[in-house]
Amino acid sequence: MEPYREKLEASGLITDEVLADELYKYYEKDTRLFLAHISANFPVGELRNNEAVPVIISDFLTRCSAQKLNQQANIFNVLSKRNPGSQPLKVKSLMLQEQVINQIGE
Repeated sequence: MEPYREKLEASGLITDEVLADELYKYYEKDTRLFLAHISANFPVGELRNNEAVPVIISDFLTRCSAQKLNQQANIFNVLSKRNPGSQPLKVKSLMLQEQVINQIGE
């Protein structure tokens, strides 16, 4: 996956903007479902969950990038499994898993 990272980023598959749009598409009608899906691996209490869905998702993506790599991989793995039709979530999950594996190998 790593050799394709630049191409994937250039094509817009894993930017925060693309991820935000993708998450909004799946969770625009149910913020509680989104929070439930990420709650096992993310401190949802830190999110401003009384805001509009795009604000919550943006806040999540900003805060998620500050989490440990294995937490990020777990979060996006769950999101990818809960939304199997999402290519951007799948790619992000796979990339993070590869980064975790590479980190372990160092």
